[in-house]
Amino acid sequence: MFHHQEKGRVEDVFRDSGIPSTFLRASHFMQNYLDFWEFVRGKVLPYPSSPDSVMGVVDAEDVSEVGGRIMTAPVDEHAGQTYDLSTQELTRHEMAKIWGDVLGHKVSALRLPPGVVKNPWLGARGFGVALVRSLRATTIHAPLQIARGLAQSSNAKGVRSWPQESVDCYVTMMNYYDKNGLPAGDMAVLP
Repeated sequence: MFHHQEKGRVEDVFRDSGIPSTFLRASHFMQNYLDFWEFVRGKVLPYPSSPDSVMGVVDAEDVSEVGGRIMTAPVDEHAGQTYDLSTQELTRHEMAKIWGDVLGHKVSALRLPPGVVKNPWLGARGFGVALVRSLRATTIHAPLQIARGLAQSSNAKGVRSWPQESVDCYVTMMNYYDKNGLPAGDMAVLP
């Protein structure tokens, strides 16, 4: 993927510079799903890729702790090292089940077309399904949470102000995840 190639080029610049460097390759951040918090409260977990795709995930706090430990260690202890940072691999169906267990209500994973970032109307069918599921929910608040989620996600991550090449890169990434997921690297590294 383009953005991984760009990250690789940046790593090469540091390696070639002679500056002692350590590379942290974090998996898909668990915090990415907070953009969809109101939907999760409304019993659906939408995402612009397949809910069957396996994603390596990591908590941003774990990544920052690792970074802090590396920064306070002697330089030669980690210089030249590359660390994959993942805690586990999950499909979005599994993520939805975990959210449901924590929140005490069922949460269903919902696939949005990867191009929804460029054209929100592509998500209309998916959000229609979400609204129907929400209306069937046992709580009266679920449809309101779906509506709040729609309002909040209309410009999630500020995508409308991104340069076109960034939007295209994001859509390419979601298409890749839709087909391939993002398997974790070496999960023995983070502990």
